[in-house]
Amino acid sequence: MNHDAKKKVSPLSTLNRLSFQYYLLIILSALVFYFLFVHNQLYGEFDLYINYGSMIHYNFAQHGTLQFWTHTVSGGLPLYAYPDAPFFEFANLFHLLVANTVTALNLGLLAYLLIAGIGMFLLALELERNKGVALLASIAYMFTGNLLHSRSVMPFFYPSAMVPFIFFFLIKAVKTDD
Repeated sequence: MNHDAKKKVSPLSTLNRLSFQYYLLIILSALVFYFLFVHNQLYGEFDLYINYGSMIHYNFAQHGTLQFWTHTVSGGLPLYAYPDAPFFEFANLFHLLVANTVTALNLGLLAYLLIAGIGMFLLALELERNKGVALLASIAYMFTGNLLHSRSVMPFFYPSAMVPFIFFFLIKAVKTDD
């Protein structure tokens, strides 16, 4: 039996090695960002998105179904293919449970902030191998001007939150021997 063979490691095995206090600090930082800049506020033009969210909640609450098409907006609009508000993103999933559109949008932003913070933590940890530096990088990324500005344009906010994960998995893929 060859003991020198490398063990196959899952790309997300880094999550298993992380300490609870680092996750807690990332969550607290996201909550600080949320309460300073997002809570009960909407920036930008959200009239169509508010109507869209209201339709999602109404149909799910009244009929238990997801509405894929509406005839009341722009002479007919496919809700599942509307590029400004992806159908299966967090804000729309929160619309299923929460009647208030502003609250659903804010909870969606909070979820994406957590994703951005955890993604940057994993990326910085992969690059630097120092949890303190990774924590600082994740907090700095959550408070960057890009995320602060793009919260008013939802289609830009979601990809900005995913960028660290894209680079993290790219680095993991390049380092993999298979």
